[in-house]
Amino acid sequence: MINGNFDLPAKNIAAMKQVREIVAECAQKLTEAVTEVSRHYGVGYDTGRLIAALDLLQQVKDTACVSLILPFGPN
Repeated sequence: MINGNFDLPAKNIAAMKQVREIVAECAQKLTEAVTEVSRHYGVGYDTGRLIAALDLLQQVKDTACVSLILPFGPN
């Protein structure tokens, strides 16, 4: 995992791309929902907590991609 050199099948690479797209869409929709509700009700939101939520999505993406890489790592 350190050097990032893995021979991955094309299907795994495509799946990782799809994971990234899904999580990016989720992050965008989440951000839009929070900011829209904030605007609608005229209240603020805690930016730090929103960033924390987006950080968790980053972890989701990383973990899902690693699950597609690990079977091809050295034994």
